[in-house]
Amino acid sequence: MDRIFDDLFERIREMLIDAILNNIAGTFATFVEQTEAAAAILENTPASFNPTVYNMIYSLSMAVIMPIAVAIFAIIIAYELMSMLAERNSFENFDMYSFLIWTGKIVIGVILLTNVFNIIEIIFTVGAAAVTGGSTYLTGGALDFEATFVAFEAAL
Repeated sequence: MDRIFDDLFERIREMLIDAILNNIAGTFATFVEQTEAAAAILENTPASFNPTVYNMIYSLSMAVIMPIAVAIFAIIIAYELMSMLAERNSFENFDMYSFLIWTGKIVIGVILLTNVFNIIEIIFTVGAAAVTGGSTYLTGGALDFEATFVAFEAAL
């Protein structure tokens, strides 16, 4: 009688192990497929993803947003110069170091404003490279799922 229960429990155990391994294998396969699909979409830069929308956004950025940003930057720089002059008693206690810092702020601001679209494009390109590298790692065989399954089955 014990032999029958042992055989029954062994059959149930084998069925459960097979079900668990099939479920995990299906989950990993689905994960890899979805990662490949997401990587195919995300590895595109905005210019290559939809060129017409990219060109529209670029032209709007340069024609509308950039002049507004330059006006705001000019107001901030003018206010900072006026407050610096008022603080220094209208050139009486004025040191050249403050003027050099103010000039440096202008140079950095102009460089950032003129290259803001390029900076955003670089961020997208770095993100696309990271997604491509990650998906290549997952789907290129760097992870050995078969060895993991064998070890997992042995542990069960």
